[in-house]
Amino acid sequence: MIGWRFKRVDRLVGISVLAAVGLTWFVLVGFDAFTIFVGELNDVGRGSYTLAKAASYTLLTVPRRLYEMFGYAALIGGLAGLGALAGTGELTALRAAGMSKLRICASVALTLVLLTGLVVALGETLAPLGEQSARALALAAKSKDVSLAKGGSIWARDGNTFINAGSGRTRQTASGEVVDLSRVRVFEFDDDGRLTTLSVAARAEHSGGQWTLYDLRRTVFAEASATSTESAEMQWP
Repeated sequence: MIGWRFKRVDRLVGISVLAAVGLTWFVLVGFDAFTIFVGELNDVGRGSYTLAKAASYTLLTVPRRLYEMFGYAALIGGLAGLGALAGTGELTALRAAGMSKLRICASVALTLVLLTGLVVALGETLAPLGEQSARALALAAKSKDVSLAKGGSIWARDGNTFINAGSGRTRQTASGEVVDLSRVRVFEFDDDGRLTTLSVAARAEHSGGQWTLYDLRRTVFAEASATSTESAEMQWP
């Protein structure tokens, strides 16, 4: 009988807390996503970046925002859920039935722990996948001669030079927009289509009209030989 009553307490408190957390979560993430979407409108019309792509970019980042905002939603929602129970007199009824404050808090904690497990799974799976896809989509749409391949990798062309990157993103700094690429390969061909240089870098950064390659291995191909050099950082081209 006591165990059954405790289960009812957990269910009653859990539903109230979940409803409050869910509403708080929705408001926080919705406001954050709306702010980002409004910011992306400034780039609509740049390259092939359209209103639909700005919306897609924002939606792809929602899993990460859900993960980041959960802590605030859990804190505010947990308190709001208990406040709702107190407002309807149910919390008083539970106390009158012999439920201690510790037991009621345990029900709140149980609900939040279960929800935290789901959020951690979200943060380890959908959040990074969505974030990578969003950054690749925005970079490919905003940049000229850039295409997005299967798996999220990026291809770009500049004359006889082809650039491949595992992932990329754009970010704003005080000096302007910066493009960051990771796992970069640069293929340089001559006018006859022969590969002359292959550069492999851990990452690349484009700022102020200049590319900088980091942790670079550069191989120059001659007719009968190939020469490789390594450097921690190099301006390109």
